[in-house]
Amino acid sequence: PTDSLSTDSLPPPPILRRWRGTGGAMSDSNEDETYECPLCFVPIAGSIMQCKNGHISCEGCHRDCKEKFQGKCPTCNIPLDDIRNRALEEMRDRLAK
Repeated sequence: PTDSLSTDSLPPPPILRRWRGTGGAMSDSNEDETYECPLCFVPIAGSIMQCKNGHISCEGCHRDCKEKFQGKCPTCNIPLDDIRNRALEEMRDRLAK
């Protein structure tokens, strides 16, 4: 047995949570959705950042993680780079129209 963590054993990356309106009920509908950061639960209006394993956050939480967690992802503990998830940004922007 090895003590190192294999990326094969990591769970899939989290997705943006979708909430309908302000009532907090989960919805499969695109109506009145906001896309929230899984760390601070605030709607992400700007850049969606991610670690190399795909764990996402808003730009503010990404910056805070770089400062408060020694530059490591709080989910998988790998060093953070400044990687934007443009695919999720585009999906969010298209659904907002």
